[in-house]
Amino acid sequence: MVEDWIREAKKSSRVGMILLHNGTVRKTSKRGETVNGLIVKVDKKKIQDIEEKVKKEKGIFYCRIKVNEGRLQVGEDIMWILIAGDFRENCFPVMERTVGEVKEAISEEEV
Repeated sequence: MVEDWIREAKKSSRVGMILLHNGTVRKTSKRGETVNGLIVKVDKKKIQDIEEKVKKEKGIFYCRIKVNEGRLQVGEDIMWILIAGDFRENCFPVMERTVGEVKEAISEEEV
């Protein structure tokens, strides 16, 4: 999947940077407690809206987002976000914002 996204992004001769975020289930919560997994629910419409909004950002030419839904075990992938654009000055801030927006479009329950 990710390899396909990268190939698609590279079709644009304007792309000079590709960033990938891969969020995974950690064994320890932010509070230091043991986690056995996560139950993830996704607002698919919000994810689609975020993707479309990112594609309109200055210097960004490609964006794909995938979030796994359901019960996930430690080490499993929660999400992938790929952003491709022209320069790091444009790409890094957009990635950081996008990760935050995606986190707001999903709910995670630790188990």
